[in-house]
Amino acid sequence: MGSIGRLAGMWRVALSAALLVAHGRRYDFLCDDAFISLRYAKHFAAGNGLVYNVGERVEGFTNFLWVMLEAALLGLGASPRLVIDVLGFATALGAALVVEWGGAVLGIAALGRLVAHAALVSSVSFAVWLLGGLEASAFGVLVLASLVAAHAALSQGEPWRHASIVAGLLAAAAMLLRPETPLVVVASALAALAVARGRAVLPLLRAGATFASIVVPLLLARRMYYGDWLPNTFYLKTTGNSAELFEHGQRYVAYASLHHASMLALGAAGAVALLRSVTTRVFALASLFVAGLFALYVARVGGDFLPATRFFAPLVPLLALLAGAAVDELARRVPETLPRAVRGAVRGVVAGVVVSLVAGPQLAWAQSVAVDEEPLRIEPLHWTRTYGLRWSALGRWIAAHAKANDGMAMGAAGAAPFYAGLGVWNLDILGLCDAYVAREGIVVGSRPGHQRRSPLPYTLAKRPVFLFEGDYDRDEAPSLARDASWEARGYVWAAAKVDARYGAARTFWWVFLLRRDRADELRGADDLVLATDELN
Repeated sequence: MGSIGRLAGMWRVALSAALLVAHGRRYDFLCDDAFISLRYAKHFAAGNGLVYNVGERVEGFTNFLWVMLEAALLGLGASPRLVIDVLGFATALGAALVVEWGGAVLGIAALGRLVAHAALVSSVSFAVWLLGGLEASAFGVLVLASLVAAHAALSQGEPWRHASIVAGLLAAAAMLLRPETPLVVVASALAALAVARGRAVLPLLRAGATFASIVVPLLLARRMYYGDWLPNTFYLKTTGNSAELFEHGQRYVAYASLHHASMLALGAAGAVALLRSVTTRVFALASLFVAGLFALYVARVGGDFLPATRFFAPLVPLLALLAGAAVDELARRVPETLPRAVRGAVRGVVAGVVVSLVAGPQLAWAQSVAVDEEPLRIEPLHWTRTYGLRWSALGRWIAAHAKANDGMAMGAAGAAPFYAGLGVWNLDILGLCDAYVAREGIVVGSRPGHQRRSPLPYTLAKRPVFLFEGDYDRDEAPSLARDASWEARGYVWAAAKVDARYGAARTFWWVFLLRRDRADELRGADDLVLATDELN
């Protein structure tokens, strides 16, 4: 029976991972912001250091472990799409394994685990960001794994001998992946102390020592390498009107909760069921603390502007497992006096109803999320995908026309600078990868990650060859007019013709400012239009 159960578990894991990847493939999505991490990784793989621009030490990322994994794959010659796919496949398998493992550790029967897998697979947020290029879904795997390991460390008799050390290692890995990990650590520690009291002290010390032995040296290394204790993005994203950010964050949390209402309700029911048993109480309490602290954090930072509620994806594996616990509790309540076949049928109906309650709204959302999002200053997924592809093609156009050590200035700091090449530096106009803009840039609003902008004198002092002031793409060749104010600054309006030569699915034109001396050199190119035929 044990071997049959293990075989069934392997099948659940394999099917869950395969369906997750298939769900993620449906969106054909790769986020532009993913190329920021990829640019850091490519520089590191090339021996230039962990930098965005050669010679500038600015930590414009918050996913160190993700960047290191990308650097390893890029160093082996993998393409950006293959890098993201490999990491996405690994995340899908990891998510399925952790859900199965968590179900076994918590004593959830096979039917409950099957429902947990179904809830995980159906999540739009998790699937979009599984292959979207960022680490949100992978972080969710480590969050759940950390909580399960912490639970195992405090179980009666400590059935897993080194669980507290493993919990510390998993929490450290999560910390290297996302800076929100202290929320998970605090939640786990509070839950352990509240339930296990003195018995929790030694496992917590073991886990804490393991965690600190990895994280503290890396924090010191960050300080030595970048000169800051915190990532550059912290200084940018704490800018703006706090009340406005919090208000937007609350609406973001409400929006995400609406799209995952049934999963949240079932997750809460599962947590309550686990709270009733002393053997699972620590995990249940820690789960509630994590969800609550995470919601407060997301609200405080203002939420996010990227599609498919990216900030919600890290909670999905945990909520899916809790939904499985809820079904397990309902299945146990089916009277044992009923005939075995009837009991099985009733439990199957219960599981089917729960899966439909979780998956139904997600399937409906999947039909709309691929086209548009509700207005909440959130980018529609199709918009993010389309411009990611266009910026990639534009970057290849720049690479074809740039010289070594040329510079560009662009707010879309991902795909275009990545494909422009490591020899072309980019001034990130929005400040994610520029220390001065993140701290001293002009405050332009409270949209998360877009609170500041490079002052024009600072931008011009950098003397970029390609200056992108705004998103000026056109489907038809534009008519450009001379601009005396820009010509006085040494720039002329130009339009790049970006076609199949640069990987564009369809030809488009991008209007930008070209430094005047380079306009002279590039005059006559068949894929460039200048605002004037003669520069005086």
